[in-house]
Amino acid sequence: ELSLESVQTNRDRVEIRYKVGLSKVAVLLGIYDVNGRRVWSLGETASGPGEHVVVWNGCNQVGIRVSRGVYVVRLESAGVSTAKKLIMVGG
Repeated sequence: ELSLESVQTNRDRVEIRYKVGLSKVAVLLGIYDVNGRRVWSLGETASGPGEHVVVWNGCNQVGIRVSRGVYVVRLESAGVSTAKKLIMVGG
């Protein structure tokens, strides 16, 4: 079981909370623009059971701050995907 619990933003960062069920799984966490282009990814990482927190600094993969606007946070594991909308107000 995998769930994207919350996405909280403030001017300087985004805090993403997700939960993993009973066993360790490989997860991929990414942030995408409204056109479906990935702007940032944590990459595939092994996550054990319980809640996990990832803090994103609002920059793309090459370190450039992303523009204000709507993005999608997507969490994937073993063919299961869940997503939440993210609105960036700083930039």
